[in-house]
Amino acid sequence: SFPTQAKNMDEFLAIVDSFVIYLCQGAKIIVKFYKDKIYFGDCKPENFLVSFKGMRFILGDFGIAFKMMSGKNYAKGCTVAWSLPHVVQCI
Repeated sequence: SFPTQAKNMDEFLAIVDSFVIYLCQGAKIIVKFYKDKIYFGDCKPENFLVSFKGMRFILGDFGIAFKMMSGKNYAKGCTVAWSLPHVVQCI
């Protein structure tokens, strides 16, 4: 349920706790990609998935993801509305 549907403060705080857990999991994934030099070209809200049963954050749609290598790397595609300007220029 969403915070606006919370029946009391305890339920609201439980929802906020869950949100913080998902947010931290998402941040860890993005940091790992950055450290491992993985380009995830389709980073947008629609590709951030949540498993409520297992309390897991899942990143989906790796169709245009690739491992960055030394030398020139070119993005294979992206969702322009969610991309940084320097990424769009490479396409």
